[in-house]
Order: sequence, then C-alpha cells, then structure tokens
Amino acid sequence: RNMTKPLRRLTNEVEALGSGRAVDKVHVRKNDEMGKLADAFNTMVESLKMREAEKQQLEEQLRQAQKMEAVGTLAGGIAHDFNNILNAIIGYAELLQKSVKNDPFAGHCVEHLLSSSEKGEHLIRNLLAYTRKQIIYPENININSVIGNMQEFLGGIVGRGVALSFTPSKEDLTVFADPIQIERVLMNLSKNARDAMPEGGTLTIRTKRVRNPELGAQSRKTESGVSSGAQHPDSDFVEISVADTGTGMDQATKEKIFDPFFTTKKSGMGTGLGLSIVYGIIKQHNGHIDLSSEPGTGTTFNIYLPLSKSRAMEQAQKKEHETHQEPVGGTETILIAEDDKNLRDFTATLLKRYGYGVIEAEDGQDAVEKYIEHKDNIGLLLLDTMMPRKNGRNAYEEIIKVSSGMKAIFISGFPDEIIQEKDYPKNRVMYFQKPVPSDTLLTAIRKALDS
Repeated sequence: RNMTKPLRRLTNEVEALGSGRAVDKVHVRKNDEMGKLADAFNTMVESLKMREAEKQQLEEQLRQAQKMEAVGTLAGGIAHDFNNILNAIIGYAELLQKSVKNDPFAGHCVEHLLSSSEKGEHLIRNLLAYTRKQIIYPENININSVIGNMQEFLGGIVGRGVALSFTPSKEDLTVFADPIQIERVLMNLSKNARDAMPEGGTLTIRTKRVRNPELGAQSRKTESGVSSGAQHPDSDFVEISVADTGTGMDQATKEKIFDPFFTTKKSGMGTGLGLSIVYGIIKQHNGHIDLSSEPGTGTTFNIYLPLSKSRAMEQAQKKEHETHQEPVGGTETILIAEDDKNLRDFTATLLKRYGYGVIEAEDGQDAVEKYIEHKDNIGLLLLDTMMPRKNGRNAYEEIIKVSSGMKAIFISGFPDEIIQEKDYPKNRVMYFQKPVPSDTLLTAIRKALDS
C-alpha cells in the first residue's frame, strides 16, 4: 500500500501531464526510490511550468512588438502621402498670402487656411514621433539645465493647483539628444500628470545617474523582453523620474498606455497621442521608458537615456536664433525630383517666381537621365527621398559618380533612415522633413548654392 498509493498518484499526474491538464506536485514523505522518483517528477513539472510561463510572456511581447510595428508602418504611410498634400497646400497658401497683403478679407482667409494646415502638420509630426521616423537634431545637452530652464513653463502647464518640484542630480548629466524633443517629452508627461490630479497634488521631477537600469515588467513588455542593461552592458544612464500623486492606473490601462490614440479622457479632451509620442522620442534616442502605477497611488514614469560619451561640457549649447529675412532668389538652374505631381508643380512655381531655372523629374531614374543631359547647367538637386524606380539616395549616388561635387537637398514626408545614416559631406547635403515652409526652402537653397 505504501508503494501502490504513491505510484497511483504519480501515474495519474503523468497522465494529466500527457493530456495537457493541470498538474500538481506529488507528495511523498519517504526518501526511498519512490520518493526520489516523485522528486524528479516534481522538478520536471516546475521546469515545464516556468517554460510555459516564459513562452506566454514571449508570445505577448511578440504580439505587442508586432502591433506597434504595424501601427508604425500605417502611420508612416499616411504621413508620407499626407505630407505631400500638406506641402502643396501650405506652399500655395504662403504664395497667396504675399499677394493679398492689401486685401484684409483675403488675408484673413489665408491665415485660417495656414492655421488649419499647421494643425494637420502637427498631427503628422506626432505620428512620426511615435514611429521614430522624424528627423532629430541631437547635440550634447546638460539634462539638468534643460529641465531647470523649463520649470516656469511646466509650472504654467500643471497650473496653480499642482505643486511642481525639481530635484536635480548634484553632478552634471550630459546626454546626446535633441533638446526640443526632450522638452516635448517633459511637456507631455506634465500634461498627463495635471489631468491625473483634478483636485491638485504634487508633480516631482528628479534626475540621477544609474548604471545598467533594470526595467519593470510593463517596460520589458514593450521592449520585447530585453532590459536596458542587456542592451547596453556596463553603461551609465540618466534617469529622469516624473512622479505625480494623482489617480493612478489599473493594469488594463497600463497595458495600452503607449498605444497611439488610446486615451482615458472624455471625447474631445485629447487625441491619445501624448504618451505614444513620449515613447517614440525616447526610443529614437536609444533610451527606455518604464512606469509604475496603482489606482489611487499616483504614477511614476522613469526615463533612461544613455549618458553622452563626451563627459565634459564647457557650457550648455545654445540654439542659434536667426532673424527672419525675406528669402533671396537667384538665376541658377535647379533639378527637382518629386513623384507627387501637385507638389512638384508647386515647387517649380515657387522657384521660378524667385528667378531660378527649373528642370523637373518625376522619379529618381528620370532625375539621373535629365542630370546627365543638362549637367553643365544644373547647380543644385532637390530630391524627394522616396520615389519609384529610384529613390533619392540611389539617384544621388549615381549623379555624384558623374559630378562628385554636386550638392543636394533631400526632402521627405517619411524620412529615409538609410539616407540619414549615410556619411555624406555636410557641406554638400541638407535634409528637410515635409511640409517645408516656402521661406525655409528658399533660404536653404540659397545657402546651399552660395556655400
């Protein structure tokens, strides 16, 4: 009986395991052969349960990653086509604005047209921020200085009912990042914190240096199971902690918090892009974002950005604010390669209005052929990055084989990461993201031709 009962229990559990039913441990008190067999079975069951849990976690991480990639691809495709439409609308409206200066009513209508177009432009830039396809301009910045300079502005965002506290690290923390995008992250997190504290509260921002930060479960899910320490062994990071004393979030909300267009606000109170933008910006800077929250206990976002390899900073770099000047035209010939006919027609109209000669190409291959035909007369290339037959990069590669010193301006509504990574000489190549204001484009063209 002492052998048959344990053996029967063990046999039943083995059959359950084979059929996929729930399995329990087999308890055997004696340390004889039957006890050793039961211990071995129990060890196997524990190992299988751990593997099954890991499998389920990996499957969930894969689904999350695939979902975010699919949304990113969709957003990028929308951005590409919509930016072409916006660029033409804004461009023609700006030309019209200069022609109706003496007509107040027409000027009023054009201003509203430009204002509405600007809202569409911001929406597309927000989507590109989530997909990590926006062009960024990183530089060495002191993160404490960036946050410190924003304190008054952030205080205005959260309002008088919320106390804002900033506790910077005692040491200067330098990161290689786009300061405008980092400000955008802090602004969006502050807006969310304000909405989570309708009765008032405290928003606390802290910075410190951390080594190999271990991400929480929520962040590991969005990071496909890889912690920042695993991606950057023996690396130092800046931790930016943004904590509020608001209503907090339940697990269902935390699962979707970085999804675009997901919002807990009432209809018309928000687009649901704030935290997805934050996520995209941090990922584009090779960083990580983690959150901890429970209903009624507030929410804390922890952002991790890699410390810049250049530790020393003589002073915080300042952005150059160029005074606006009326763009200057010229008489040089510019080759325009753009597959969107409406945008190509507008760009040609704009350049001709300012005295430039124009050669139009409808795709990359057409651009190469027309350059070879008119190479002695062309002073600059204006290339869309994504075109049929040949994209802008491939077209430029072929053209500089013919004329190694040819300069180019790349423009795209869906920035091509391959082009950004290409090590072209900075004095020969410039990049812009659609839609590009007319004056900005004209100024860049003149600067490229004169440099």
